[in-house]
Amino acid sequence: MSSWRSGEETAELVGRLCAVERRLHSTLGVASLAVPSAGVTVVLDELSLQHAWHAELLSERLPHRDGVDREALVDLGPADELFDVVDRYSRSGDQVGVLTLYAVYLLPRLLTTVSELAEGCSPAAERSLQRACGLIELDSSNALGVVDELRKQRAWATSARAHAERALAEADRASVAGGLDAQKLI
Repeated sequence: MSSWRSGEETAELVGRLCAVERRLHSTLGVASLAVPSAGVTVVLDELSLQHAWHAELLSERLPHRDGVDREALVDLGPADELFDVVDRYSRSGDQVGVLTLYAVYLLPRLLTTVSELAEGCSPAAERSLQRACGLIELDSSNALGVVDELRKQRAWATSARAHAERALAEADRASVAGGLDAQKLI
């Protein structure tokens, strides 16, 4: 029995993941402008640019067929409420909230989502999508390490940890309200 998906199912998943990557680009880009620390600004800006590139990779893999509105496929779906929470932290310049939500909440779910998308690819028909997923997984794994190191280097006081826990609780509520799977973003 094959775990491959139909072309329509794959297009929907790729579109959703493309929307996630675009939103991560936007959110981290805004956060990079708002945080006071130069080191954090550089890391957030670099990560933002990586997510923009991922969105381009995925956009290229949306179907090029008559009658298919490619941009209509690029929709966050149930992740919209979660990203509204992350955006609020980003716009306010809250580096503790943004880094915590990104490293603890978003990246692990992104990795699970991309891995599942890659696993369901047809080796014959979707090799380029599988390769794109591999590149996204590699970048996301590296980003997780970079952000974790950054979080360790900073003096995260007890109040910062409590603040981070509030951010995570708010993200949990938004995910549940949006009907998201506990381990994925789409």
